[in-house]
Formats: sequence, structure tokens, C-alpha cells
Amino acid sequence: MTERDLQAFLQQHPEFILRGEFDSYWAQPQLRDADSTKVIRPDFVLQPLGLRSTGWNWQLVDLKSPRVPLLANSQFHRDLSRHVSRVVTQLKDYGEFFSNPRNGDIIRQRFGGVIPQPKLVALIGRLPNNDARERYTTLRTRLTDVCLTTYDEILEFRRARVHQIESALSR
Repeated sequence: MTERDLQAFLQQHPEFILRGEFDSYWAQPQLRDADSTKVIRPDFVLQPLGLRSTGWNWQLVDLKSPRVPLLANSQFHRDLSRHVSRVVTQLKDYGEFFSNPRNGDIIRQRFGGVIPQPKLVALIGRLPNNDARERYTTLRTRLTDVCLTTYDEILEFRRARVHQIESALSR
């Protein structure tokens, strides 16, 4: 499954990324930087369910393959993989676009009068096996500007939500 396939699937089934916290989204909005001809195109910008006019509780999500490794293959000082490093850099670039005051008019026009200050989220990879999971957890918490979410976490959230619904229906 390619990233394009994942994008199409999540656009058809946004409940996987909205998670009950968000109710609106923009898929692949094209945003041109006011200072250059550079165009960014994040995979999703999510608008929160409540407090819609505040910019701090929005999310910007970039999709990467579920097959990419999250950890580099190294015996000593195991670190996040180059795939993770790249998406972190990409998301930080997106964050700089949103924080640049010169882009304010472009952003406000695109997102209904709001200038989001989105949390940066990478949807990438699968949770490592038990041996590597502790190291991954440690490295993940060291990232302050970007949140890593795996496809396993997204699926587990949906499973839990379906279980809640089934439980409520069986009462």
C-alpha cells in the first residue's frame, strides 16, 4: 500500500484520524509561502471539534508508510531511523510556515479566518516488537516538536471505539 493509497483511504474513512477530537479536515491543502515560491502540501490539517476559532488545538498530520522502520539498525546507541528524522524535519518546516507572520493572510484565508498553530504529527510505521519498544518509547518522548503515531495505535483506537459501541448496544 502506497502513501497515496493511505491518503485516499483516510479521506474516505477520516474517523481513523479524527478520533472524536476533530470534526473537520483539509486534505493536502496547497499553501504557497509568502516569502518564496515554495509550496507546502501537508497530508491533513485537522480542525478541533470544540474551540474551533483557537489555533492551538489544531493538528497537522503527515503520512508515511506503515512499512518503514522506526528504529535504525544499530547495536549501540540505537536511534530513530532516517525515515523518522526526515519526517520530523519535514513537519518542522511545515510548522515554520504556519508560524511565519508573513503567511498569516494565506493561512487565514485557507482555514476560515483562523491561523492554526498546529501540533505536528507523523503517522508512520508500526510499533516495534517488545525488545525494541522500550527504546522506541524513550526516543519518542525526546521529540518535543513532533508527535509520532504508528498505524498500530490508530487501529487500536478504532478497535477500542468499536468495542465501546458494541458494549453500549448490548446493554
